[in-house]
Amino acid sequence: MLAPAAAALPPAALAQVRIPTDLLRLVPRDLAVRHQVLPLRRARFGLEVAVADPLACDATDLLAHVVGLDIEPVAADATDLRRAIERHYGVGAAAEPAPAGDPAEATITTAPGDPTESTDPADDAPVVRLVHQLITVAVQRRASDIHLEPLAGQFRVRLRIDGVLHEAEGPPRRLHPAVISRLKIMGGLSIAERRLPQDGRIRTEAAGRALDLRVATIPTVHGESMVLRLLDDDAQRPGVDALGLDEADRATLERLLSRPDGMVLVTGPTGAGKTTTLYACLQQLNQSDRKIVTVEDPIESQLGGVNQVPVRPAVGLTFAAALRAMLRQAPNVVMVGEIRDRETAEIALQAALTGHLVCSSLHTNDAVGAVTRLVDLGAKPYLVAAGLRGVVAQRLVRRVCGSCRETYAPAAAEWRQLAGNAARPTGVMFARARGCPDCQGTGYRGRIGVFEILEVDAALRALIHDGAGPAQLRAAAAAAGRRSLRADGLRKVSAGLTTVEEIASITCGDTD
Repeated sequence: MLAPAAAALPPAALAQVRIPTDLLRLVPRDLAVRHQVLPLRRARFGLEVAVADPLACDATDLLAHVVGLDIEPVAADATDLRRAIERHYGVGAAAEPAPAGDPAEATITTAPGDPTESTDPADDAPVVRLVHQLITVAVQRRASDIHLEPLAGQFRVRLRIDGVLHEAEGPPRRLHPAVISRLKIMGGLSIAERRLPQDGRIRTEAAGRALDLRVATIPTVHGESMVLRLLDDDAQRPGVDALGLDEADRATLERLLSRPDGMVLVTGPTGAGKTTTLYACLQQLNQSDRKIVTVEDPIESQLGGVNQVPVRPAVGLTFAAALRAMLRQAPNVVMVGEIRDRETAEIALQAALTGHLVCSSLHTNDAVGAVTRLVDLGAKPYLVAAGLRGVVAQRLVRRVCGSCRETYAPAAAEWRQLAGNAARPTGVMFARARGCPDCQGTGYRGRIGVFEILEVDAALRALIHDGAGPAQLRAAAAAAGRRSLRADGLRKVSAGLTTVEEIASITCGDTD
């Protein structure tokens, strides 16, 4: 039977209708099945579409965005419509329900054999192909992010490759709403909500790889801007040995992780690789005799043998609430994705003092800054002094391309830029690259970490307890042999791994 609200509309005689192939290509199969819509014919003002409930605006709004035409809904019996979709698209009669629950947690998996994704020509709609092509190109170019930005008269697409944004060929501006709507459906977001930011996830395949995409939208004056963070499910997470630490720093980090309790922090700006380092630490600690629990926002990668908890502020599951609950699980190791507030900082420090090894991250410029940041958040200096065991500060810099790399003797000015007045060793050589197809003409391919590790010894602990300022703490750390980010960067430049320009760009405030 027709929905009561649709009784005034004429029903479609679906048993006799024959739909042109071009219309079936226009409406993607997954959309037709998921929302129970079927194109009938081109109408005077757009496209005539059979629906079970013409007042269900979400489906018709989405279809208008995807096909770029006005939609004229025609009421149809739900059973007849399901059979017609089966007959024309070649799919099962049972429609897959639209995602429900928390939109941020909804996921649509598009794997081989999924009935909503197939090689049937009817599924080969232009917008579907365009979205798949965008993701495939990003994977092929080793991008970590896709930025889809509506501008005045332009739909700009940029790819972040090795930490730097590069322009890519963008679709016509008129396709922006359709592309965003397609990605929203894939990520389980609401296509009707365009005034508020939304977050979601997409699991799909591109260029022969299984991908997990984090989706984030934000409204702008010209429309919704979207960023896709590409996480390669097939990529192997590096261990501590593969982070790029030198022998002394690696030994220090392993010594910190061997402690049964205390707090170890990883610091740096957004995009510095903090999560990669934290996961490497967990892999080092992940043994059968230890229970490890994490709380993350979001979970970027699933680790075997680790209990991972996603933050859900909408239902009250904040970092602090999850951390309290985790401690009742009697864990040996606790990982908090990020310390953002006083409550989380104090609970984490208390856990570090009561027999747990706590790993977490902070946004600070250097290792000493982690101490002052914890105090600024409201943690008591005596708690920080007693609970903090060490801090790893880090940045990511681009690696010189191995295919077009060449070495050269640095000029005196280049040496002084990083080393100051320190004497230059005999025979030291720097590296640069001309640019080639392998590095897309940039001279760089891949990234490496630059690190500064601060181990809290007795002298530093006393200074932290007494509320010493950053300058005193840095002086004490330098006296104990702490090497700055710039010093580690100079070591990597001298080894031919990166360039002076890369290190100078991340250590402009380093006075060591």
